[in-house]
Amino acid sequence: MQAKKNTVEAKKKYQEASRLFPSEEYPNLQLQYIETTMGMLKFKEEQEKKMREKKKPHKPRVPNKKIMRWNC
Repeated sequence: MQAKKNTVEAKKKYQEASRLFPSEEYPNLQLQYIETTMGMLKFKEEQEKKMREKKKPHKPRVPNKKIMRWNC
């Protein structure tokens, strides 16, 4: 699923680059634009992965022992 999403993104970026920089006039700029935008996408994905890994699992709140004694 992720690979399919990446190819769709790559196609969009290629179309956008070919519109902005026609290949006859700017062949190198077109490739540069695609590489940088795809690089940014990969960078964002890596950052999101790191953030997901950093999050600690939710621990249930343990009530204070003193409060538990009062309730008994």
